Amino acid sequence: MFEYGEGRAIKLLLPGFSEESLRDEAIKTATAAAAGAPAPGVHGIEEVQGRTGIVFDHARGTLLLDLILGAPHRARHWGRLLAEVHADVMRSHSDQLPDVREVLAWKISHADGLAAQERAKAASALTELPEGNRVLHGDFHPLNVYLGEKTTVIDWLDASRGVAEADIARSFWLTSPNVIPPDFPRRRAVALIAKVMGRAYRKAILRLMALTPADVDPWHMPVLAGRLSEGIAHEEESLVRSVRARI
Repeated sequence: MFEYGEGRAIKLLLPGFSEESLRDEAIKTATAAAAGAPAPGVHGIEEVQGRTGIVFDHARGTLLLDLILGAPHRARHWGRLLAEVHADVMRSHSDQLPDVREVLAWKISHADGLAAQERAKAASALTELPEGNRVLHGDFHPLNVYLGEKTTVIDWLDASRGVAEADIARSFWLTSPNVIPPDFPRRRAVALIAKVMGRAYRKAILRLMALTPADVDPWHMPVLAGRLSEGIAHEEESLVRSVRARI
């Protein structure tokens, strides 16, 4: 990411990443913004010194993760705030984004950590889950939220449409200590902060979206199975164990 003129930034591709994914992110971000979600404006795709990038509105403010690490004693407050931003995202609606069930079906088919029979069961569970047209971020966690005069949520590559329960199930995992790498500095302390913040987030988001844990529960297994396709080595054991327990 680089500043790119007055009030704008450009996200340039690193070597090895496809331009197709970049264009997909540009379309999804613009679609989310048009639907009223707190996504940055998109100002096209440009090439800089042989690299292709998306031009965005510059997200002004402070990354939520930095606020959490700077004031860990306020972990419950940050969890509630994270829930408020997430609820704001999901109050927007769009029929232009891909169906989250189709996104998860593709991910599950590429979840190499599961046996074929387990992938089939996870995919089958999706057929019983409801459709919807709420805007879902797909990767909502404190590293993707900037707080300032205007709240901005970044990284919309995994955006989709569906019911809130799907995105909430994903963020239940993303706000748990399971996602913290084993070599993260002061991991035990950070894991405790994540546990407290995650608990506050879960309680608040269910209240804000008028849901219960039972409403979200059917989404956990396919969401976690889909997460396995992302190749995050330090999460794989916990993910596989969680999916198999739910199967």
